[in-house]
Amino acid sequence: MPTNSAPDTVKTGAVQSPTIYQRFHATMLERAQATKDSGTLGQDVMESQISAILSAETEQDIWRADMGGTVQARDAHGLEVRILDFRPTISNRDDLENTHGYYVTMSAVVLGGPSDILQKNGLVVGQSFALQTGAELFVVKVAAFEAAGLLPKDGTISAIRTQSGNDVIKFWPMPERTVPAS
Repeated sequence: MPTNSAPDTVKTGAVQSPTIYQRFHATMLERAQATKDSGTLGQDVMESQISAILSAETEQDIWRADMGGTVQARDAHGLEVRILDFRPTISNRDDLENTHGYYVTMSAVVLGGPSDILQKNGLVVGQSFALQTGAELFVVKVAAFEAAGLLPKDGTISAIRTQSGNDVIKFWPMPERTVPAS
């Protein structure tokens, strides 16, 4: 028969609170799980590409119309973008280290960049597209801009090569430019 007496063993030690790093990733994963059934990104990308094909005015425009869509930040070094918003998305990949179970999909607009990067990704200046990454520093920075009410935010996607040969994807401020006198 159960009693209300104290347990035979008592555990001692300090209770550790989750770090800000752990709380951030838990919050992002929770957001991703909350929206996993409402995601329409695939359909949105398909509709956008079909609209671009059907409204194309030249043969080259028809060929190029479905080249864009979703762009991975790792494939866009030097691309200048305006990030409008973002949403965490559940990741099904288990072959990557440090995925934390999610990546982010951002609504973005092309502001400029190297012509080879634009061409490789099927993008043109002024085009809206979906930008995706799980790159931790990139994700945290965009989330911080959102939390501070600073989206949309203009910046440059940069890949920094580490000594071990890996690329760290970052979101950096736009380059400074001269403005001609009027």
